[in-house]
Amino acid sequence: MSDDADLINVEVTYALPTQQRIVALQVEPGTTVYDAVKLSGIEKIFPQINCESDPMGIYGKAIRDPKTTVHKEGQRVEIYRPLIADPKEQQRTNDWINRFQMSNEGMQFNQAKMVMSGMAMNAQEQQGQQ
Repeated sequence: MSDDADLINVEVTYALPTQQRIVALQVEPGTTVYDAVKLSGIEKIFPQINCESDPMGIYGKAIRDPKTTVHKEGQRVEIYRPLIADPKEQQRTNDWINRFQMSNEGMQFNQAKMVMSGMAMNAQEQQGQQ
C-alpha cells in the first residue's frame, strides 16, 4: 500500500434484523467495491455473506458489478440480504387483509371470534370452580 496521504476513506456495512456492523477502512484510490468488501474482513464477522453472489449497493443504490465499480472517497458500500418475501406480493396480501377486516364479513368474523373466546374463557372458569 502507499502512504496514508494517498488513501481514501470508505465504509462497508451489513445488517441483520438484530445486528449490524459498519467497517471503516482506508483503501488505495481505484479500489473496487468488491475488493473493499474483501479488505474489510466483514465476511469473518458475518459468514453468511457471499461476495460472489450477494447484491451490493452504494448508499441504497444497487450496483451492477462490484468487481468493476470503483470506490470514491467517503462512500459506503452496503451488502444486501436476500428478500424473504416479494414486497409487491406482501403489499397485496396486506391490502387484502385490511379490506377484509373493514368489510362487513370481516367485522362479523371478528365479533364471532370475540364471542367464541369469551365462551372459552367462561368454560375454563367453570371448570376451575369444580
